[in-house]
Order: sequence, then structure tokens, then C-alpha cells
Amino acid sequence: MLQACLNGLRDPRISPGVPVTPGEIAEAMDITTGGSTKIVTKLESTGLVSRNNDVAADGRAVLVTLTEKGERTAAAALAAVGEAVRDLMAHLEALD
Repeated sequence: MLQACLNGLRDPRISPGVPVTPGEIAEAMDITTGGSTKIVTKLESTGLVSRNNDVAADGRAVLVTLTEKGERTAAAALAAVGEAVRDLMAHLEALD
């Protein structure tokens, strides 16, 4: 699951302020659409994302967007991952 999340973070379509469909999330994370729907439901219940109908199209598609809380949480998570990678690299360099 961690690898799937990291894959999603690297996908240029998955970024703050850019609405995406659950299908795009599934593709970016290399999981099923059912799996992405479960994740989106959990994230929505915690206030990290919002789900809205794509009224620009025909209204049937669902778009998922990070909320302000979600953007803050994502930024903190990325910072923590970055710090962990820096720590790991420092440890590996010390082994040389």
C-alpha cells in the first residue's frame, strides 16, 4: 500500500487544486477503481477530500479534490517522507 501511495504522489495528475476522478486515482496508485473508491470514502469522512459531480461534463462523473485540511496533511506527509529519505541517505553514506 505504501508503494501505491508513493506512486500516486509522483503522478502529475494528483496534485493540490487539481480535481481528479476515482479512476485516475486508481490508475496512479495501480489499484482497482473499487479500491480507490474505498480510499476516497475514508479520506472524505476525515475531511481530507471532497467529492463533487463534474457539472462541466454531463454531471455523472465524480471529481475528487483535496480540501484545505487535505492539502496541509499532504504537504506534511511529503515533508516527512522527504526527511526520512534524507535520513536514510545520510545513513547509507556513513556506511561507505
